Amino acid sequence: MLQCFGVSKQKWLRTGIQHCSVIKLAYMKDFAIKLILFLLPFTIIPIINYTVDSYYVLGRSKQLAEIADTLLSGKNITGLVNFNDRYLQKQIIRKMKKIPDVIALGSSQTMELRTSYLGKPPGSFFNHSVAAGNLHDIIAILGCYKKRGQLPKQIIISVSVSSFIDKLWEVAAFGDRWQTLASEYYYLQTLIEKRGSFSFEFFLRAEAAIQEYKLLFSFNYALTNFKNIKFLLENDLLFRVAEEDSIDQKFFRSDGSYHRNLKYDDTETLKRTESYINDLKKTKDYEIINKELFINLVDYLLSCGSQVIFFLPPYHPMFYKELLKNKTLGVYLEVEKLIMDIARSRHIPICGSYDPSNLGLESKNFLDATHPRDFTLEKIFNGFTPLTSHTRP
Repeated sequence: MLQCFGVSKQKWLRTGIQHCSVIKLAYMKDFAIKLILFLLPFTIIPIINYTVDSYYVLGRSKQLAEIADTLLSGKNITGLVNFNDRYLQKQIIRKMKKIPDVIALGSSQTMELRTSYLGKPPGSFFNHSVAAGNLHDIIAILGCYKKRGQLPKQIIISVSVSSFIDKLWEVAAFGDRWQTLASEYYYLQTLIEKRGSFSFEFFLRAEAAIQEYKLLFSFNYALTNFKNIKFLLENDLLFRVAEEDSIDQKFFRSDGSYHRNLKYDDTETLKRTESYINDLKKTKDYEIINKELFINLVDYLLSCGSQVIFFLPPYHPMFYKELLKNKTLGVYLEVEKLIMDIARSRHIPICGSYDPSNLGLESKNFLDATHPRDFTLEKIFNGFTPLTSHTRP
């Protein structure tokens, strides 16, 4: 039949084989393209996250170690814009030659507390407060100390309401950055709750490794890195040394305290306070959380021989008046009462007050609704005597 059309059987077979090869090649090429597109996120994303590394915890983590060395050498640093301050605290604690007698833990409300405000000699105090710090951050940083083997003698805990109100915690910037110190957090949590075991410790180490793995492949972190890649390319160095008299710059002092350099007047302060109040009114049904965890932490620290001191950072007078008349925001006052009850039952000294009138403070003493100015912190702590003694009242 094939010969009738002038085509030999052998030639027909060769043509068929060639045609099949072309189809097979096209199929393999299409499959390869699809495979590459499928694997692209699993290759490009980790490469970007590791090399760009906006938080300086993966491929660029050495720069945070350099910052820790610089601070511990007694120098101030400036230029820090995008970095993971939780991981920096870990590096600082790991590299300390000597554990400070006094430390402060908390949020940005306490970041400007410095050694001189406490009447302490240089090297005896370190401020570990971090932006939007919460209870998880406090436990994680203390876990860094405990892993090293020793807790400080005196621990100032700035009690931020965001640690006790779930909806404030959810929206807070950097709210999940404590997971950088997941291993340290879970380590101390096992001691606090007295449930540690070899198998559980192994699980916690694995959990910490998983957190780092998730960051490496995180699409959201890749987006952050894309946004910051231009800045990071133009500013290869994360920091530079700052002089103490560089008051026109934002910088970290060698004791971990922060100089904000915010010079806006009271009109701007009132505007920011009013805006903050309006934002809070949009959320309803605030609920107190972490009460038991906080109490267990305090009891554990006391059992280790450390003196715990609560700091209640004052609020702007306009904001505090809103707390008194707004039933929804009254949960702030519930948190304050909770802390005072815990302090009373355990003989823990309290510094500060949410109520600014108790401290003789006015609008000029604040940056906004929740942040006291540096000279305000100086005024509050200079008159606080329990810091001069390690003896519990």
